[in-house]
Amino acid sequence: SSTTRQKIVKISGVIDAERVAVWWTQRESLFANNQLDLAAVTHVDSAGLAFLVKWGKARQAAGELMRLTGVSDSFAKLCSLYAVEPLFDLQSQP
Repeated sequence: SSTTRQKIVKISGVIDAERVAVWWTQRESLFANNQLDLAAVTHVDSAGLAFLVKWGKARQAAGELMRLTGVSDSFAKLCSLYAVEPLFDLQSQP
């Protein structure tokens, strides 16, 4: 079992195809984290959601539930629309 302390990854701005292309090269280190703070995210497009779903599935494979905090209503609706909520522990914005 892994004993590495996991940090909360804070993301801001837009999560889109352009950003995902950059993150894809770093996915191995990114996917080791299971907490994401999305409070400063302004928009998530379908490529961004697909990336977060892959991340969530990677955590699920490791026996964990990925925690997303600062989730906006629009992101929660997107997750619901694509039926991917079971991959995440969604914590809405306070």
